[in-house]
Parts: sequence; C-alpha cells; structure tokens
Amino acid sequence: MQIFMKTLVGKTITLEPSDTTENVKAIIQDKEESTLHMVLSLRGSITEPSLCQLAQKHNCNKMICCKCYTYLHPRAVNCCKK
Repeated sequence: MQIFMKTLVGKTITLEPSDTTENVKAIIQDKEESTLHMVLSLRGSITEPSLCQLAQKHNCNKMICCKCYTYLHPRAVNCCKK
C-alpha cells in the first residue's frame, strides 16, 4: 500500500507505510532541496481503561426521577421530594 503526500509547494510524494519520520524528512529534503522542520501531532488518544470505567460509572449509572427529573444516587429507590 502506498501513501501519497502533497507538499506545501504542490508536489506529490509517494511513501510506504514502513517509512519512518527520518526517511520522510530525507525524501522531502531531496525533492524540495530545502531544509525541513516537521512537527507531528496526533489527532486522537487512547484513554486508559480505568478512566473509561470511571466516566461510565459517573455518567451512565445515574437514575433520574420521572416526576421532577432530578438525578438520584445509584442506590436510591425513590426521589426524596414528594
């Protein structure tokens, strides 16, 4: 599988998935004949499982009173407002 990357000037460079950032820098410097400063940022992140479980416990395990729409604690049977 090939990856096509367009440079700022508009030239298209063909990359392989196994290329490292150093290889990509070298390829671009050879094609563009200029120095390159590349900053990589990842768009997503992996959340730790403990944080996912905490968020689920906090957000999903809440009960809501059908009369006054207040949040009830997890062990509640009735709303305290009557």
